[in-house]
This record gives sequence, structure tokens and C-alpha cells, in this order.
Amino acid sequence: MKLFIKKLTMASVMLPILGSCTGLLGTQEWKIKKVATAYVEQGLKDDEHMRWGSIIRKLHREVNGKACTYAEVKYTIVSDNGNTYKTLYLLLSENCDSVYSASNKKL
Repeated sequence: MKLFIKKLTMASVMLPILGSCTGLLGTQEWKIKKVATAYVEQGLKDDEHMRWGSIIRKLHREVNGKACTYAEVKYTIVSDNGNTYKTLYLLLSENCDSVYSASNKKL
């Protein structure tokens, strides 16, 4: 009986923690972060690096008859000259497997 109560207690503690994780491998949030990071890092100079911010908005839209995911991502470019705060606008496939558009200007 003690073992059962111990396992039940551990499960009740772990479930809310695991349920709050949004950056897990394979989730839409994880895919959006991966795409955004790859897009931003390809344009960085040698003395710059990216600091991840957050996904501000994630919507589902229909564009040209296709179901798409639209995401706005906040990030910071850190360099010796200071920090620059930016927003990246992404249009992805419904499951965030393909990138249709990525821009620093609102879509």
C-alpha cells in the first residue's frame, strides 16, 4: 500500500509539470522555435547572437485553400553594440512541417 501511495503522489506532482511543457520535441511550439531560430541565425553577423523571446501569437488561417499556421515570434539580437528587439512573422503548414513565408514585416 505504501508503494502505491508513493507512486500516486509522484504522479500527481509530475502530471502538472509535464502538462505545462510546451517546448517538447515535436510540438508545434518546438517546430516554430526551430524554424524561427534557423531563419534568424542565417542572417547574423560574427559578433551577434540570437536570444529567444516567445511566440506572441499563433493562429490558424486558410490561405489559397490551404490550412496554415501563422505565428509571430519575438526575439533579441545581442551584440557588442547593444540589444535589438525584433519580431519575426511566419506562415507555416498546418502542422508546422513546412515554411511558406518568413519575414520581419507583418504578413
